[in-house]
Amino acid sequence: MNKSLSRESNIELLRLVAIFFVILHHLTIKGADTVGYITPYAFEEHGVAGVVINSFCICAVNVFLLITGWFGVKNLYKGVVRLIIDCIVFGSISYVCLCIFFDHGFTAVEWFKSSIFTPNRFVTVYMMLLIVSPLIERALDKVDLMQFKTFIILFTIIEVVFGYVFNYSIAAAFIFLNVVVHKWNDALWFFRYNNPLIIITAGSLFLFFTKLSFSNKVVNMLATGVFGTFILHTTPFLIPVRNEYTHRVFEQYGYVGVFVVCCMLFVVCCMLSVPVSTMTQQATKWICNFFGKRFCKVEIKG
Repeated sequence: MNKSLSRESNIELLRLVAIFFVILHHLTIKGADTVGYITPYAFEEHGVAGVVINSFCICAVNVFLLITGWFGVKNLYKGVVRLIIDCIVFGSISYVCLCIFFDHGFTAVEWFKSSIFTPNRFVTVYMMLLIVSPLIERALDKVDLMQFKTFIILFTIIEVVFGYVFNYSIAAAFIFLNVVVHKWNDALWFFRYNNPLIIITAGSLFLFFTKLSFSNKVVNMLATGVFGTFILHTTPFLIPVRNEYTHRVFEQYGYVGVFVVCCMLFVVCCMLSVPVSTMTQQATKWICNFFGKRFCKVEIKG
């Protein structure tokens, strides 16, 4: 569904909620380590609190993909260029902060690995989504409502039955306007992204926010830093430090401490990402216009 270029504050707020869920998900499964992603889950030792928290947060990835399908991909060239620039800039910032504040020795190899998108599977899959989305949208424009309903029903059955129940590897699946549900073998069976319950949770949360109607400049501004927030806290050499610190906090203060760390990380990353995102947006526009005029005969105005 193509929307106007103006930001819808209800969806921008959903972006902020989703990235908060992503951070809390990471801190719970790898910091507190009580869900079974790293250490095998044991009810007597880990209890159910971590599982409950993760059950609410795990839908965030699907929510982001639903948002992408909601707005569509208006400019493939600009979208891919912006993604690459953001990965380089925010990955570099994350690595430099690691070296400065955590006494981590700087190496060119580690900096390079921190600033490319290939180690991050989510970013790689998202780039795949950007590339195929225009083709999907064009195909959907050619089908009538009955054909569309049939496609959704059949594809949902195939994805859930073969991808989730029978554990076949499916790189990416599309459900309703470019919604991708991706599954990896190293996750718990219940927490795979093609779990019907997780899909329903993501869809319900998304539908709830689409019913809201308000305009807020602060929400719109903060939402511009969502992708930067994701990159800043998920670079490969920062992750072990983040997890170790969170685990120490969890041992002393439990899930309250994990939640506080999540809030702090969310605020710091957002405050850092918003001004940087403004600069990367301008850099994207300049690069697209510079190369577009010469090779593609196009000009990016937005």
